[in-house]
Order: sequence, then structure tokens, then C-alpha cells
Amino acid sequence: ASSDCAAGHMAHYILCAQQHLKDGDVEGAALYYDFANYLLPLAASCMDPAIWTITPEAFYDRYRAVMEAAPYVDGKADSDLIR
Repeated sequence: ASSDCAAGHMAHYILCAQQHLKDGDVEGAALYYDFANYLLPLAASCMDPAIWTITPEAFYDRYRAVMEAAPYVDGKADSDLIR
């Protein structure tokens, strides 16, 4: 496990989230963004900007948008769920 690439796993989760968004599954996308969010602090230090197209700022903008939208898309909006 120590040889795994956190940035690679994070990228994989982001791609999965994008596929869920493409399929209209915002809750599924939110789940994968949560996985990626967990890895971002571990991955950020090894993400060379010359080869990685995502920045922490861009990631957090998209993560926030999906997490805020998920309860509304499925009709489960609750003021306690939105932070």
C-alpha cells in the first residue's frame, strides 16, 4: 500500500465522479468526490503542475458544487445537509 500513488487514485475517483455526472447520478458523483477529497491532502505534494491538469482550487470548486447539488437533485434537500 505504501507504493500506491495517491494522485493516481484521486484522478481515478475524479474520472468516476465525472462518469456519474454524465449519467445524471449526482449522488454517485458526490460519493466519488468524497473519496477523492480524502486523498487530496496526500496527493497534492506529488502532483507536478506540468503534468497534472487539476489544481486543489479547481478540485474544491467542483467538489463543493457537487456536494451542494446532490441533495437537491434527488429531492432530499434538507438545510442540515448543506454546509
